[in-house]
Amino acid sequence: MRNLLISGLFVSIGLFLGRLAGFVREAYIASKFGASEQTDLIIVFLSTPDILVNLLVGGALGMALIPEFKSLTPQKAQVLYKQVFLMLLIVFIVLAGIGAFYSPQILKLFAPGLTDISILEYSGDFSITFIAIPLTVAAGVTTAYLHYSNKFVIASLGTLIFNLAIIASLYLVSHFNERNFLLIISIGVCVAAFIRWLCQSIASKIFPLSRSLSSNLVSSSLIKRYFYCVLTGGITFLIPVIARAIGSQSGSGELSLINYAIKLVEFPLGVLLTVFSIVFFPLFSELFAKKDEKEFLQVFKRVFLTVIIISFSVFIPLNHFSYAIVSLIYDWGQLSSEQLHKIANYLQAVSLTLPFQGINALLIAVLAARKDTKNPLICSSLLAVAFITIGYGFITEISEIFSLMVVIYATLSFLLLLILTLQHKISLLNQKTFLVELLTVIAVSLLYYLFLVKVSFTQAVWLDLLFATATSIVFLLTCGYFCQDTRQIIQIKKGS
Repeated sequence: MRNLLISGLFVSIGLFLGRLAGFVREAYIASKFGASEQTDLIIVFLSTPDILVNLLVGGALGMALIPEFKSLTPQKAQVLYKQVFLMLLIVFIVLAGIGAFYSPQILKLFAPGLTDISILEYSGDFSITFIAIPLTVAAGVTTAYLHYSNKFVIASLGTLIFNLAIIASLYLVSHFNERNFLLIISIGVCVAAFIRWLCQSIASKIFPLSRSLSSNLVSSSLIKRYFYCVLTGGITFLIPVIARAIGSQSGSGELSLINYAIKLVEFPLGVLLTVFSIVFFPLFSELFAKKDEKEFLQVFKRVFLTVIIISFSVFIPLNHFSYAIVSLIYDWGQLSSEQLHKIANYLQAVSLTLPFQGINALLIAVLAARKDTKNPLICSSLLAVAFITIGYGFITEISEIFSLMVVIYATLSFLLLLILTLQHKISLLNQKTFLVELLTVIAVSLLYYLFLVKVSFTQAVWLDLLFATATSIVFLLTCGYFCQDTRQIIQIKKGS
């Protein structure tokens, strides 16, 4: 367990640096370009390759491949890695070509608020970004193999490498060639994707295009699990993208403002919460393969409670100090006071999804470790259809979009827990200590929130954030003191 904790620490640091670079990227865009149709275009150009890859690949590679790697010898696992790499590379080169051909339609899909003139003018530059898609998929396959090999550090630095290259292209845009700024950004996206994959490939010490054994290890069951994971991960990832697209119809710049708010939630989600699903997924897969259900439940219980505690420690101050956080990150001259308040209001609303997103990431990983990828797919698909139907058919205010997101994520959490309980016989409700500790965490969280409402009174940004950090740490220590399961997650367990 100690090795997992150390790995988790390294992953968190790597993800933190990557997300921090992403913050610098977003802050740089906000400070140089503000919130306008121009920034809407920049954000779509930067995010589309990752959006498409997450829709078509996402975390599915790791969830499908790692259990398969664990069931093979190291030599055969290496062969499977090479075969999957080559197969997906070819498939996504073809798909990228198709996407580039239909770039005007895809640009319109991701940003329906853009004018037809802008779409026609910039769709050619936009098509270049599709080169990054097979490169990003290549990085995804290599990341899955690195996680299987317990090489978490280099894999976690992928976002940092990508964002640093993007920041460099943004610097060129703002200082040398503003006329062709989207062309430079498109090239920058492709270069960033290539550098990210190259660094991870070197870390794996395997050239994936080298000759592999003639026997095919890509089984039909693996393809089926991968397909289910692709759709599940893609659908859950799609919800914020849909919310952003719906909001863009409210006028120029709204897509940017919503994006700025969502990024502030994605930072702690990626750095502090989804790290548990990444680091503990190989262990869950191993315990399931050994049929050690007792230990599986114990580890799941501890990780689940820890995710809840950390999500509350972030969500409560993020919600309460939303304007201070927005001012620190985005108040660099180009955004008006009204726009900053809009972002803060959006942040307050979307921060409510944070605990549920953290729980969903863990539950989907736990089910995938048990080779159940079909049920999460069904649940996420039904909820995504509901979100799209209600969002496009009945939503009139942007605030309603975020309220709908909270309901969708909360419902998904409930359904996934129900599946674990009824179908897999993994029930947390039968654990008396868990229920006591969960109620304790909820009570402490409520007291924490009321304390912030009653005590925080300063209007200075830095003092607000310092106060938020200090109280969050006290909250974590308090929960750790009362929750034995949380303390046990950092203890050394023989055989873990």
